[in-house]
Amino acid sequence: MRSMLAVLASVLVLLAAAAAGGSPVALAQSQGVAAYVFAPDPLAASGALAPGESVKVTVTAEDAAGEPVPGATIYLWLIPAIGGGGSAAVGGTDLTASPQPFFAGGNGDIRLVYTAPNPLPAPSAHCQLTGTTTRCDPTDEIMAADAATSPGVGGSTTYTFPYAQVPAVSSDGGTLVTADGSFSASVPAGAVPAGYALQADVVPLSGGAWRGWGLPSPNLQVVEAFGLTTVPSGGTVAQSLPATVTYPARALAGPTAPHCGAAVCTWSADRLALYEEQNGAWAYLPTTVDAGAGNVQAAVSAPGRVALVLDTAVLRDVPPGFWAQAAIDRLLAAGVVQGFPDGSFRPDLPVTRAELVKMLVVALNIAPSASGSAQAGFSDVASSAWYAPYVALAAGAGIVQGLSPTSFGPNQPVTREQMAVMVARALHLTGAADLTFSDAAAIDPSAVPSIEADVAAGLITGLPDGSFQPQAPATRAQAAAVLAAAMTMAQSQG
Repeated sequence: MRSMLAVLASVLVLLAAAAAGGSPVALAQSQGVAAYVFAPDPLAASGALAPGESVKVTVTAEDAAGEPVPGATIYLWLIPAIGGGGSAAVGGTDLTASPQPFFAGGNGDIRLVYTAPNPLPAPSAHCQLTGTTTRCDPTDEIMAADAATSPGVGGSTTYTFPYAQVPAVSSDGGTLVTADGSFSASVPAGAVPAGYALQADVVPLSGGAWRGWGLPSPNLQVVEAFGLTTVPSGGTVAQSLPATVTYPARALAGPTAPHCGAAVCTWSADRLALYEEQNGAWAYLPTTVDAGAGNVQAAVSAPGRVALVLDTAVLRDVPPGFWAQAAIDRLLAAGVVQGFPDGSFRPDLPVTRAELVKMLVVALNIAPSASGSAQAGFSDVASSAWYAPYVALAAGAGIVQGLSPTSFGPNQPVTREQMAVMVARALHLTGAADLTFSDAAAIDPSAVPSIEADVAAGLITGLPDGSFQPQAPATRAQAAAVLAAAMTMAQSQG
């Protein structure tokens, strides 16, 4: 029988187990038991297969004490031998020489199909001739071992071998946690399709290899990275998952550049953000930073890579304690603003209308509105201009209007009341409040409802002297403060 097995295909099975629907089960160092129960369909009487026939195999997993291991991840693959032999499939996936894992908690059935070798095997303890048909025992097509290079052990419905613990969550839902606990995500029931599991692993970082990942800014340094994958591969996740990433305090240690004092170069936690790889590009995820708890939160999609990044741009004119430092840091990490090549931010520089529109679109991740009426092109917005797509998007969504039907004024400074109107429209604010600014009477009547809504929402409080200065140019620092608050509000609105 063993000589016959040498020319038959074998299915080598390895087991890696994890808890589904919660924290991983503590499996200690014990042996795992994979029990294969052959259903009596379609060959209940003979228990053997003719070429092309199949039998259902139900796979379950037990620990060393014989207790079920919930949500075990079973790894199977076909190792073809000379002359052909049996074949197997998990769902619609044919097993190949590459491992094809599946989640036993969601799909424990394997369809084992017998493929006849050429020539047909002679009658033996393994195969029997019935009339003109050779039938072979399917149990001998299943092999088990403790490693891919270990000799197979077959001919039984139960095999014992070591397993590795792999954190995973099935369609039942639960909390997905990496082995080191630095990444966790809440996975609602049904987010992972039946028959799949979602796993999270730490991506090793060494030698600055992450610099080749194509992050949107050279100032973004990867602190930690994680890979979310499904088993089997190719699965999708139906919704975004609330995730928390802890970061080490050393991540905020600044550079040792001679021109940079320790206080300036110790980054604030607001410089941290989560980015996600989507279709080969990295995208910022709306990130909440909890410096007290030492973690960041965001909703991540899966599968794919997630990176915790730190923006390391040194801004010589934004010292610690600057009134808009936290807002500027947050927008830097989100890719909304950048410093100038000379290392300055120029917080008191007026913002142009084109610059603010881009900042607003990027900060709030504004997408084209199907109900918005796209505005005709402005004569002073060339199609090749860097700001053209942002102006078109904001105009189409009803967030901005031109200075006239044909002029947008992209290079003109945006006034404080214009900025307030744009933000209120982008967030669809409708609240009302009494305007107690000392110069409230100077606000354009058409801007009053938007400014009242901003005040009611807490986005605008006026200047230290009690004025609003509606027609004054908005500065880069003022725009950063308003946009950072708008990002927080948009994130809370979901």
